[in-house]
Amino acid sequence: MLSLSDLIETELLRFGATPEYVGYRYLVTAILKCIDDEKLLYAITTRLYKEIAEQYDTTPANVERGIRTVIASLWLENDAEKLAQLIGRRYDIPLGNGKFIGVLSRRLLFKHRSLGSKEGTQQVGF
Repeated sequence: MLSLSDLIETELLRFGATPEYVGYRYLVTAILKCIDDEKLLYAITTRLYKEIAEQYDTTPANVERGIRTVIASLWLENDAEKLAQLIGRRYDIPLGNGKFIGVLSRRLLFKHRSLGSKEGTQQVGF
């Protein structure tokens, strides 16, 4: 059974984001926080980065840069078709942090719900 957090990490790992990037844990946390509180999507720089920075004892600028680095690596290491599987459609240019977090938070929440309903529980099993 996979929790929502495990599903997010599984999907990121499947597309090449790895925990070796400092921004990996920031990105997972950002997606989870935005699923929990959708209003954070409208306050990425003023609230989300600040909350993550406090959680990991770093600065909001480091959080932003770390997430941007992970997103850039995904764009460099994957072809457009593979990325479209993750984010739902093709984009010709890399998405900004806010758009990437917003798209993934919605898609992964919906995936988690659909898999959970197939299992008859909130947990996801593969």
